[in-house]
Amino acid sequence: EPLFSFSIPSLPEAERLIEYSRPEKGLTAAASRQMADECAHVSRLLIIIGQMSAAEAENIIPDIKELVRKGAVVIAEKLANLKLDEIIPYNFDSIIKAYRHKEELIPEMAVTLGGHIVSKRIKQLLREVHPRIHWHVSPYGEPADLFCCSTRLIESSAEKVVGFLSDHIATAQNKPYQALWMRLSDFVIEKTEAISDYGFSDISAIR
Repeated sequence: EPLFSFSIPSLPEAERLIEYSRPEKGLTAAASRQMADECAHVSRLLIIIGQMSAAEAENIIPDIKELVRKGAVVIAEKLANLKLDEIIPYNFDSIIKAYRHKEELIPEMAVTLGGHIVSKRIKQLLREVHPRIHWHVSPYGEPADLFCCSTRLIESSAEKVVGFLSDHIATAQNKPYQALWMRLSDFVIEKTEAISDYGFSDISAIR
């Protein structure tokens, strides 16, 4: 007996192909070239990091720093155990909520790493307006189509895929996408600190 009712009378006729890659088992030259071509000239790259152990997080730090240097935006859940000055702090939910022009936050390419991603706002954002490319990385190959737009499932460690991206992503000119996220992050931090100056009051309770 179904637990949920469907809101549409029938499924869409169009099919979406999700490529399946297994770098740990070895890639053919053609498959490696195809992955490199997909990411080489992306100017708006968003990396979303879910739950990770401290050891996993430690292993990806050098390549994450290099990707940020090239213009990528990296956001991480608190469960990711990743604390770096180079990444967007844990206020990305507030950024998405506060910014009216949400289409400007949409990446050309999104990459999801690690385990659970808790943020409902990032899920809603990328489900409403899909990035052109979405790589989901899973060490065991689970096909979790989190944003309903996956284009490639990669059975691999996060470390290996982040290293691949670091090697093949070109440096973005002027880094406007990253600059937007950082500017909004600074704005949220500034407003939060301003509220923290209030003592116990209605406004501090709302915060």
